[in-house]
Amino acid sequence: MFDTVPWWMWIVGFLAVLGPLVTVHELGHYLVGRWFGVKADAFSIGFGKELAGFTDKRGTRWKLSALPLGGYVQFAGDMNPASQPSAEWLALPRQLRMTTPEGAVGGAHAGYRIYACKNGRVAVAALEPHFAVSLCEAAGVQLTHPVKDLFKPATRQAIEAFFASQTRAQLDKLAVAKDIPLMTLK
Repeated sequence: MFDTVPWWMWIVGFLAVLGPLVTVHELGHYLVGRWFGVKADAFSIGFGKELAGFTDKRGTRWKLSALPLGGYVQFAGDMNPASQPSAEWLALPRQLRMTTPEGAVGGAHAGYRIYACKNGRVAVAALEPHFAVSLCEAAGVQLTHPVKDLFKPATRQAIEAFFASQTRAQLDKLAVAKDIPLMTLK
C-alpha cells in the first residue's frame, strides 16, 4: 500500500504536520515576548523570501515564507532572526546614562563597583535586589529600600569599610556562603 503513495504526498503530509507544530511553537515565543512587553517586529512561518503577509496594528509583520522548515519571531532590537542585537540596542545603556558616574553601572550603585580589601581588590556585581540585600546583610548595612538605598553615599561608604576589613580569602568564602556575586582580585 505505501509503495503506491506518490512522492508529493509525502511532502504534503510532512508540511501538514510541521506547519502547525512550528506555528504553535513560534506563537509561544511571540506571546511570552508580548506578555513581558517586548515588541515583535516580525512573526514568520518559514524562512527566506516572503510569499504572503500583513502588518498588524502593533507593527508586527506576520508572514509566510518560501522555505517551510521552521519559523522565527524577530523582536525589537534584533538585527536579524538570529536575535543578534542591533547597534542602537547595544547603545541604550549609554543613552539612558546608565554608564555615567551617576548611573547604576558607572559607579553610583554601591553593589556594582570595585573596592579595596585587605590584600587586594574585590569586584562586586550585586545589581539585583536579592544580591544587594545579601551584600548589605553581610556588611551590616540596614536597608529601608533594596534599590534606592544602594545609591546613597552612606551605603557605599559602609560597604567600602566592610570590604577594607576583609581579606580576599574571607570574601571568597562569603561569596559562596551568602550567594553574593563578587570576585576577588590581586
